[in-house]
Amino acid sequence: MSNTLTRLQRIAAKLSARALLIGAVGFATASAVVASLSPEVRADAFAERVPSAETRPEAEADRTWSNLGEALDALTAQAAPSDTTPAPIDPGAAPQLLWLETAPQAAKVRILFLPKDEAAVERPNRPETERLTVTGAYSSGDRFGPEGFVLRHGVALNPRPQGWDGLLLVGAQGGASLHDVSRVEIEDERYDLRDPESRQDFLNRAAREDFSAIQSHLLINEGALDLKPYDGAPSFRRRLLFETVDGRLGLFDTSPTPTTLYEAAAELQARIPTTRMALNLDMGTYDFCVWRRPGERKLCGLLTAPNKQKLTNLIEFELPTPGDDGAQ
Repeated sequence: MSNTLTRLQRIAAKLSARALLIGAVGFATASAVVASLSPEVRADAFAERVPSAETRPEAEADRTWSNLGEALDALTAQAAPSDTTPAPIDPGAAPQLLWLETAPQAAKVRILFLPKDEAAVERPNRPETERLTVTGAYSSGDRFGPEGFVLRHGVALNPRPQGWDGLLLVGAQGGASLHDVSRVEIEDERYDLRDPESRQDFLNRAAREDFSAIQSHLLINEGALDLKPYDGAPSFRRRLLFETVDGRLGLFDTSPTPTTLYEAAAELQARIPTTRMALNLDMGTYDFCVWRRPGERKLCGLLTAPNKQKLTNLIEFELPTPGDDGAQ
């Protein structure tokens, strides 16, 4: 009997070892496939999470969209229809230009983190102010918070950057700028957030100077397209935050035309040739955009209100009053 038990234990051990080996090979294969995807493919797989949380079972609503099967499905699926109707955007100075600063640092920028900053989103508008608020970085599938490197008033909510290259950095007084995470330049200092020592130096400075920051895909880097077209790329409505060579910020919205990420970036570059950097903002069923003027609240996105069950962060641009250049 003891010999039989020993023999059975040996067989079970061999079967377990084979199962582990098969699992390891499968994981390595899946990882290799994901790693081989181009940045623009990974951007679409992450940014366009489908179906929406409203149409998925509650048990699935808290899952992240990180596994290979869901990522590949998201590349070819359209976002689930929303129960809200998108309002037309204000075209501004060009058909797809939502907004452009009149001068560098003219707008006061804030990154609002939900639910902590929820009261600030729909606060009564002061008579002399005009504000534009849009969805910012990607939200995690479990609604834990924004994905990627995150700072809130000098406190690191997530000190480790994702593989994306883009960073929105906001100072204590509301001045904002776009950077490549590997070369964040502030005055005469340069920081590489992928280098642990340099990142710690940056975090120390951020704590002293009350920086806020979020991370996303960088589509235009120092005036050059930072992605390439690929066959079968999905088309969606896109919104890009960009910075010109003279330091002005702007928002570019492809509505009502669905485009690929590459097409959106190329269109922005063609329309605004002085674009130096461009960052992809979260869209799909996460699309919140509202423009508040004195006595007026105009929707420019899918969501009629900031859904605290879905959104984790917003970017607010407080525009200067007429006759004020807003320079800080």
